[in-house]
Amino acid sequence: TGTAADTFDLAAGGPAGLVAALGDSVLSLAPGESKAVTVTTTPAAFAAQGPLGLAVTARSRNASQVIDGAEAVLAVPPT
Repeated sequence: TGTAADTFDLAAGGPAGLVAALGDSVLSLAPGESKAVTVTTTPAAFAAQGPLGLAVTARSRNASQVIDGAEAVLAVPPT
């Protein structure tokens, strides 16, 4: 993280966020610490074949202007 301990609220978004489950919705980190969070998805029956965007964001509880995230693209196969 940085030089101070912090707690982050995690959220999944984007179209694939509807079928994504985060392993943790809250993450507490010591100074300089990082952790991996598992993201599990279920079939997206509503989606057409092709790419489906997923975004995961982390927002600091100590400083709400501190936000970071990651993006991924799920491939929806033909049915």
